[in-house]
Amino acid sequence: MKKLNGIFIILVCLFALSFMACPDSGGSSDSSSGNSVVGIWEGTTTITDYGIPMVFSASFNLKANNTFTAVITMSAMGMTETQNENGTYSVSGNTITFVDSYGDAFDGKISGKTITISEDGITLVLHKK
Repeated sequence: MKKLNGIFIILVCLFALSFMACPDSGGSSDSSSGNSVVGIWEGTTTITDYGIPMVFSASFNLKANNTFTAVITMSAMGMTETQNENGTYSVSGNTITFVDSYGDAFDGKISGKTITISEDGITLVLHKK
């Protein structure tokens, strides 16, 4: 169970890092496609660690002022943990950069109505709602 909590904390940090950034002069749109990233983005992924399936779900609300709020949930072995996050983001081309409240940064790739975040062998694809 301690390992699951550790993985959950790592993923929460990853997502938080991925969705918190300082605004840049490029604003909040994907300049390569003209699509705005403003809105609700949701995704779910399942990984198996030591034979235990873990489901990670995330919902991010990216706002026009380059801030976001997020709800991240991890479920495994009948246990569910939820983490609420907030921060800022910036977009340059097809890269979205998030910086958490500790100053740690993480990038995602924008392609149409998806944002793909990969870290430590775990990939989460968020879809715009």
